[in-house]
Amino acid sequence: MRKLLRVSDLGPGETRTITRPGVLTGRINVNAGGKLSIKGTSLRFSGKDTMIYVDKGILELEGSYIKATDTCNCLIYIDSGTHVFTVNNCKFDGAGKAGILFTWANMNSINGCQFTNIFGRAIFEMGSGQLQLKDTLFTHCNQEGDGAAIYGGRSYVILENCKFIECKANGKGGALTTSKLKASGCYFSYCSSSNGGGAIYSDYAGKDHIELNNCTFNNCSSRSGGGIYIGSNLYRIGVDSENCTFSDCIPNNIEIKGG
Repeated sequence: MRKLLRVSDLGPGETRTITRPGVLTGRINVNAGGKLSIKGTSLRFSGKDTMIYVDKGILELEGSYIKATDTCNCLIYIDSGTHVFTVNNCKFDGAGKAGILFTWANMNSINGCQFTNIFGRAIFEMGSGQLQLKDTLFTHCNQEGDGAAIYGGRSYVILENCKFIECKANGKGGALTTSKLKASGCYFSYCSSSNGGGAIYSDYAGKDHIELNNCTFNNCSSRSGGGIYIGSNLYRIGVDSENCTFSDCIPNNIEIKGG
């Protein structure tokens, strides 16, 4: 059996580094001046209330495997007092029961990661900051509402060489929803939604912009905009889709509303 890890709340001047495999239970608060590092290990989050809550503290995640064992909205919550949040080379497994990350941070950087078997969004960006992802894979993400892999809201989402495979939302945006997006070299395959944007959905009343370069959309589907749905109630949204490839998206590749 995996060892039960006991991690107390961390405050000013307190640090903890986890490098051995184990099981986390309960809520761990990383407060102002505290620091929690998880590096090169494998952790299971046991219990529906188990999570890491970062409020003005520092959380470092690198080279680790993190898996849920119970139903929960998220395993990691980054509050608005934390300005920068970075994850490198980690794999997150929601076990078909859990979402992974809720973040209010102004700058989020996620590199070389994998999110799989998610129920309830892999990443929920709740503020209006910036979410940067590079070389990251999303597979089998499922969400009852909008944006199964990423819910970007009012944030600026920047994607480079990311893959979204079999992501499904019962609302809008099978892979992601956001108001402003820049994506290059990304791949969307068999993503679907019920209410628009099989892969990408953007419908925000503002002068925002969607820029896509060298992206591939394969067998994505929705009620409208099988690949992408773009719309706005007040302003026209510009869309650049340079050198992109669409294959067998239903009912159409891109649908643009608003004017």
